[in-house]
Amino acid sequence: MRRVAIGLGMLAAATTSTDTATRTNNNGSAKHSLRMRRGENGDGGPVDLLRERPATAIDTTYSGIDAKINGSSGGNNSGMPAAAARVSNSNKVMNAKLHKRLNIDERDSVGIEDDGYWDRFLQTDNSIPTPNPTPAPTPRPTPSPTPAPVPRPTPSPTPAPNPLPTTFPPTPLPTALPTASPTPGPTFPLTPAPTFRCDITPEERAERITVEILKVSNAADFVDPSSPQSQSITWLIEEDALYLCPADPTLVQRYVMAVFYFSTDGPNWIQCSAPDDLSDPASVAAANAACSLEVEIGEGGTDAWLTAVSECNWGGVACEPDSNEMDRIEFEKNNLAGTIPRELQELQGLRFLHMEEGRTGGTIPPELGNLQNLLEIDMNFNALTGSIPANMYNSANLLEFDMNDNSLSGSISPDIQKLAKLTFLQLHRNQLTGSIPPEVGNLDSLIVATFDTNFLQDPMPEEVCLLRAGLLRTLTADCLDPEDPFYVECSSPCCTQCF
Repeated sequence: MRRVAIGLGMLAAATTSTDTATRTNNNGSAKHSLRMRRGENGDGGPVDLLRERPATAIDTTYSGIDAKINGSSGGNNSGMPAAAARVSNSNKVMNAKLHKRLNIDERDSVGIEDDGYWDRFLQTDNSIPTPNPTPAPTPRPTPSPTPAPVPRPTPSPTPAPNPLPTTFPPTPLPTALPTASPTPGPTFPLTPAPTFRCDITPEERAERITVEILKVSNAADFVDPSSPQSQSITWLIEEDALYLCPADPTLVQRYVMAVFYFSTDGPNWIQCSAPDDLSDPASVAAANAACSLEVEIGEGGTDAWLTAVSECNWGGVACEPDSNEMDRIEFEKNNLAGTIPRELQELQGLRFLHMEEGRTGGTIPPELGNLQNLLEIDMNFNALTGSIPANMYNSANLLEFDMNDNSLSGSISPDIQKLAKLTFLQLHRNQLTGSIPPEVGNLDSLIVATFDTNFLQDPMPEEVCLLRAGLLRTLTADCLDPEDPFYVECSSPCCTQCF
């Protein structure tokens, strides 16, 4: 019996954890504390004391156990089987709790030889009432809050916080430096931006070239797509394999030479016409082989026109070597036709303009008088019409003015005296009218002066005849027939020949 009492005392101690257990009845309105203390009775045995409180079903169970411990000495178990059957589930729960709460050493210390001891003990008295299954006491406070309000503070002390560390690993401190280099960029290759010659798009190049060309030609010249100006700019922008940039210093010069080609019917020249197909090497080679025109003086080329070489290398022209400016345009009997383009005034380095024995018509562009470096202009045996432009007399450095065998009309201006360096003046076989101005006598450098076969009248001025004492070796006029209405009186030795 002492072993049983000691065992039950340890059961109570283990069940109450810190020797206090908190229970809540079924209606949740009151909490009761069961404190089991070890005391001394009259014979020195253990005593289990129960605090006064309302009796419950579980208290009845514990009272029966106490009666069994204190009132039985012989261990009579005759009435227990029926009671044990009613509380078998409770016994199993209690037995499981005992196994959990008591280790084997504790049970051995109080003399409990086997795990079924308490089952056998509880079966000794069938008067024990059937308790309701009692849930295992919670060793720690339930984490969820109590739904009903608590009328007074819980007498049990709050358990100490769990000393164990949290199951989640602590957040690592940020590293002082990046753990990896930043991604340098997309791993796929980027499509390179398109590159263009001249560092601009073809459209921008065309616009800028057009702006430059409009400084040379009038906008009205481009209205007709078949005009020399329209054909030239189209070739320069779209067809010229040399592909000049807008800022190229030879851009205007190359354009002007193209205008000259189309203005004088270049495709029908005898030699040096442009290839039929500028993109076909065989066609270019054939055209180059058919070009043999060379300038009289200077370094020129014999390539066909509009080919992808410098315009200075085209047949019949030559450039000044140092400046690369156009110096000579020399054609004779090459079937040049059309007209003389006024754009030639842009060739400020031009000194020689020979377009002899062709079919060139139209008038002499006044803009030619702006060529201050022009030394020779030779356009004899063509079909030029109109008068000699007044601006033509501004070419102060002109040495040769050869316009014979054309259809020039009008009078000879007294301003001719401004051509002070003139040595050759050939105006015969035209349709000039009026009289020979005496100002011609101021041209001290004249070697040749021809005025015959025109509609001129009146006697040869004495000032001109005085030149015969100087450099003048040839002087002609319509002085043969006095009956001719266009008769110029010029007796020998003034005139060297009469017609």
